[in-house]
Amino acid sequence: MTAEQRFTDRDIIERYTDQPARLPAELRSSITALSADAEQIVSYALADLDQQLAFRQTWIVLTTSRLLLAHEQPDGSFELLRWPRDGLTKVELALGLSCHVVRVYGKATDGVDAQPLAEWRFTHRQRRSMEGLAFLLEQVTKRIPLEAREPDLAYLESVAQPIREAQALVSTRRLAVVWRLLSYLKPYQTRVI
Repeated sequence: MTAEQRFTDRDIIERYTDQPARLPAELRSSITALSADAEQIVSYALADLDQQLAFRQTWIVLTTSRLLLAHEQPDGSFELLRWPRDGLTKVELALGLSCHVVRVYGKATDGVDAQPLAEWRFTHRQRRSMEGLAFLLEQVTKRIPLEAREPDLAYLESVAQPIREAQALVSTRRLAVVWRLLSYLKPYQTRVI
């Protein structure tokens, strides 16, 4: 049994990160209760920095009709900000050394350049899930139909993949050390046998 088979993505996230392995249940239920029609979650990601670059959880959720930001409050509840998907016009992903930023723009009014509707910051650890969400948001702004994918699995995969790659790198190095040590035994091959 390989390490990949022993540990699921959920196990990896829970073991090596201090973030939830999925969208919190209370937030999920409040999002689906927002509208009378069957609003479904298409994708989500976790931004782990606030505007002052302090660690704070903000969930960015793309549904079938909206973009939502859910800021975690000190009491554990979530403050929801929401925008209709058809009002989104542009997405920017700015990558920095320690902090990355996604900005989502809406329609400009009266010839004035549009200000960002929403802006969130995240660390390098969240980069893959944020890049995936930014790609989907870009498709929304271009009115391209989104490919249906299970949001929980997509989130798990995008957060766990860098950890899996790091583990593979370390295990490859361990094997290289063993082979290097065995190479020192080559002159003494007959004695060892």
